[in-house]
Amino acid sequence: MDVLADEIARARKEAQERRAAAAAGRPSKYQRRGDLERSAASEVAQVKADGSKEAVPATPPRASGDGKEAESGAAAESTPILPQAELVRRLRAFSVPVLLFGETPAEQNARLRSHRLQAHDRAHGSAAGKYDNLQRKIEKEIESEMAAAQVDGGHQAESPQRNRRAELEKYKDPKFRADFEHVEDYILYFFKRLLLLWEKSLNDRPEEERRSVQGRKAAATHKQTRLYIRPLLKLLKRRDTPADILRDITKIVDLALQREYVQANDWYLRMSIGNAPWPMGVTMVGIHERKGREKIFSQSIAHVLNDETQRKYIQSIKRLLSFAQTINPNPSNTKNVG
Repeated sequence: MDVLADEIARARKEAQERRAAAAAGRPSKYQRRGDLERSAASEVAQVKADGSKEAVPATPPRASGDGKEAESGAAAESTPILPQAELVRRLRAFSVPVLLFGETPAEQNARLRSHRLQAHDRAHGSAAGKYDNLQRKIEKEIESEMAAAQVDGGHQAESPQRNRRAELEKYKDPKFRADFEHVEDYILYFFKRLLLLWEKSLNDRPEEERRSVQGRKAAATHKQTRLYIRPLLKLLKRRDTPADILRDITKIVDLALQREYVQANDWYLRMSIGNAPWPMGVTMVGIHERKGREKIFSQSIAHVLNDETQRKYIQSIKRLLSFAQTINPNPSNTKNVG
């Protein structure tokens, strides 16, 4: 019995020693606040002793699936942090909060960088930004033309004016369909004549009116119209205009020469937005899809939705139609638009 009791005591003692060794090598599940504060203080003291500028983060950065977050983080770290006064000034310029709750200077700098990128995208990527850039470019051209016209009393601008006068003499009188062999030449003559007459009316304005805000805006609209309608004029020269668009434009030109501007505007709307309930071709609305698709003809299609180039020269046609009514209105107000 003594031998058995000794063996049990020895086994119990070995088990206690193993449990004590395991507990010593494994961190406890619960820690006291004082231990944590002492540990943090020792880490700070160690960092100061080593002369390190920044403390190493306790948790590693979370890896992303494609690495984009890591790249953006590296770019943000490589960007030098601006002084606090400069950060405040630039963030206020974007009308955003200067400092968010718990935000560090590095995060503040990254937020400023994101706002700058968004502003760049709005200025150079959107339609409004492209339109503003085009307007600025046109205004610079107008300023250069005005400056050239004033040099030496306008002698340097005499050659372009002489060419314009020759073109005006060529397109002086209106011509009708019977005067041309091809319908494309007929439409081309009509639009070129309106563009030249529009330019002449702008150049005949007094100098003060030309330099005013409204005068510069009218000149910019004319230049933009010339730029937008250029693809259509090239199609007409090559006789490569789509048949449905050519048919509608021919009808518009015929009615404009007859001073039937209300009917011409109706044909313009028919060409631009179509006359179908769903001009984009929405037919999958029931069990008779094929029957719905068969009802979509070319006159029901909204050409303004096809692409940006068509939208621009269709808009230019409307502007030229409005100018034609301005210089040659119908005596009956019921046949004029607006």
